[in-house]
Amino acid sequence: MSNYLAIATVTSALQHLILKGLQSAQWGFAYELGVTVNTPEAARPQALDSVDQINLFLYQALPNAAWRNEVLPAQVKKGEQGFPPLALDLYYLITAYTPNDDGLEAHRLLGRALSVLHDHAVLSATELQAALLHADVHQQVERIRLSPHPLTVEEMSKLWGMFQRPYRMSVAWQVSVVLIDSTRPARAPLPVLTRGASDRGVAVQPDLEPVTPGLDLLSFPKQQPSAVMGDVLSLTGHRLADGPARVALTHSRWSSAQYLPPSTVTARSASVTLPTGGTADASLPAGLYTLALAITRQPGDSEFLTNALPFSLAPTLVSITPTHRSPDDDGVLVVTATASPQVRPDQRVSLIVGHREFKADALTAQGATLSFRLTGLPPGKYRLRLRVDGVDSLVVDRSKTPPVFIGPELEVA
Repeated sequence: MSNYLAIATVTSALQHLILKGLQSAQWGFAYELGVTVNTPEAARPQALDSVDQINLFLYQALPNAAWRNEVLPAQVKKGEQGFPPLALDLYYLITAYTPNDDGLEAHRLLGRALSVLHDHAVLSATELQAALLHADVHQQVERIRLSPHPLTVEEMSKLWGMFQRPYRMSVAWQVSVVLIDSTRPARAPLPVLTRGASDRGVAVQPDLEPVTPGLDLLSFPKQQPSAVMGDVLSLTGHRLADGPARVALTHSRWSSAQYLPPSTVTARSASVTLPTGGTADASLPAGLYTLALAITRQPGDSEFLTNALPFSLAPTLVSITPTHRSPDDDGVLVVTATASPQVRPDQRVSLIVGHREFKADALTAQGATLSFRLTGLPPGKYRLRLRVDGVDSLVVDRSKTPPVFIGPELEVA
């Protein structure tokens, strides 16, 4: 995920990276150092005449062919109609400037800058997060990679011809790929209640049992597509009772795994209860997780970590206020929702009303209260789903026959 600040964030991260590399050069430079991001005709104002300077100019942004029309899987589910992110490859022109147009000093500057970029082929999430306030390009699913972009003499001549400035020794560099999320809401129809009479899947029985513990299947209660707080997750596998075990949970927003005690463990099955309550409500965000068993097979040995299985923790739409109201004179209906677990400011949150999706108002702090501005809704009753980081709240109770819809409804008068 990334907003419209993605391009500026990448430019700022490159600027800081090159400046840091110049300042840490082994033999240093003769003058004060600076890295600018101006166009070539404005790169060398009089105030910088006495500075050893690298100018980083973004001269082109082109669609990335691999990501074009590719919808992010965490944002749009099967059967829904979403809009792909704007995927861009950025092209920068790197030029060195020195006092008195010292050519040898310019070559030393350019050589150090290119060396830094060559050795730093990927911009880390930490560098991107620190580059610019309010930017979230560090959370995108694809890493941002840096690589040289060769230009022929003719291409370089045409490029400098546009600047109407004398040519200076320059090198082009490519940054790929920057994903800018679409702000258009997805269309999300309600799920199908049944698929035929039995709705059964395929069962596979392996012939040989591996010699190390492993997980084969993770299942939710009541045939749910996702877990909720307080649910008991059932695990099947092999050699799960080879020693004391604990359940390891990982989440993309955590720097390290969190551990839960298993409820039951046998050789071929185990279960774990997701905590509920105030502490768990604040520490376990809704979204996508992976689960593994950490087993101590022999006393004194380090833990053996099984393969990880993915699962989704769904938010619960506890309540909504109001449940019956007419829009105001501008056609806007403001509703307040209470969610569990608590929602973090950097999470992607929306309310799906019928088949239409509405983004939540921005949060300034973690909390359970969300606000939405609904527009364009004709009178009628609507089923509501809360979507947090691509995971929907449960709206179907599959423990009943036939399944029934559950959860709050909104009536627009």
